[in-house]
Amino acid sequence: MASAAEQMAANLSWGQLGRATELRQRIWFTIGVLIMYRIGTYIPVPGIDG
Repeated sequence: MASAAEQMAANLSWGQLGRATELRQRIWFTIGVLIMYRIGTYIPVPGIDG
């Protein structure tokens, strides 16, 4: 018996994934936040010894 995740993966195709605009926006937002976090680690903050 296939799990729920396997059934959902079987029903999804790459074409449907390309049209999933909300998912794409969420992925780009997450990537953007990670980039901002990584850039922020290089900015020195007074009073914090690294």
